[in-house]
Amino acid sequence: MPVLPSIGTKLGAGWGQFLKHAPLAGDDFADVLKDQVRFRITRAGATSVDDVVPDSKAARLLWKRPETRQVVQGVLDLANEVSGSPATPLRGFTLATSDVGYLANRAVHSFRPGHAPTMAAYEAALDVARAHISDTVAVRKGAWLHMGPERSRGLIHALEHPGTPRDELSASMRTSLGRGTKTLLHELNHVGSKAPAPWISEGKAETLARWPGRVPHAGRTMGIDVPTGVGRWADDIGPYQDEVTSVRAIMRMAGLDPRRSRNFAEAERLLNGTPPEDLVKSIADRVAKRHGTTAKERNALRRTVTDLIENRVAPDGVHANPRAVHKLARELERTRRVRLAAAD
Repeated sequence: MPVLPSIGTKLGAGWGQFLKHAPLAGDDFADVLKDQVRFRITRAGATSVDDVVPDSKAARLLWKRPETRQVVQGVLDLANEVSGSPATPLRGFTLATSDVGYLANRAVHSFRPGHAPTMAAYEAALDVARAHISDTVAVRKGAWLHMGPERSRGLIHALEHPGTPRDELSASMRTSLGRGTKTLLHELNHVGSKAPAPWISEGKAETLARWPGRVPHAGRTMGIDVPTGVGRWADDIGPYQDEVTSVRAIMRMAGLDPRRSRNFAEAERLLNGTPPEDLVKSIADRVAKRHGTTAKERNALRRTVTDLIENRVAPDGVHANPRAVHKLARELERTRRVRLAAAD
């Protein structure tokens, strides 16, 4: 199968030659792509950089450094920490140097066997990619993860200038590095674990990525000195705020405080390790066990929590409204405090 010389990606017949001359933002598509940092994983569930191929000219230059291999090994390790499956299906990830590079990284997926290399097909692929990346900082296509330029900038700088302490970085570079690492955790969560509804999927991925200690842990795993306090930054201006607020309130009802780093492992196993079809039941069971004092109360509470998560938090399945969760959480905690005080 033909391979575009500047990258390792296998393409449909004729696409390699076509892309050498296909126009993209005043350049050729192949020239744009070779400047992006692309790493292809040759088998699902890979645990070693021996299963990783630098997939562009820029990536091959960086690959000569042991620090680059440590970063990539760290990404594999972080991917395989997700409890959703025995081994993550991650097949590659890219860092974009520009908006047009982000577009090119996403568009490559359309140049596959069975799609003839015509200008119409090429333009259609760009349109699909533009729509997918619009107003995003990162996207996934299949088991590939593509980071946008804002989130990529700090990570690329870390690859190009290994060992640089974060206090020597500009404020904007620190921000990009911290948020880029948080976004990487969020997207790896999606690749490795599913959820019963979109609002839960986004809420749990973002909640776990912001969990205290997780971004510094990711930095240590990749060998990068990343900023701390990224979760607090994200709480101010980050995405999926209502979904995060809802998931956090549900975790608290289940006895897992999202402000405590020690609760991460148990929360992660619950949210990611539970099969999607059983997740709501598992949460309802935990809440009922914690707050119900009799079998009758526990059964009623299971029904209440199930209905809350499945029907009332996000009736459209996408956009969460945390008010109903907060109301129930406050009622349960108030009753629990009274019960514990009476027991004393």
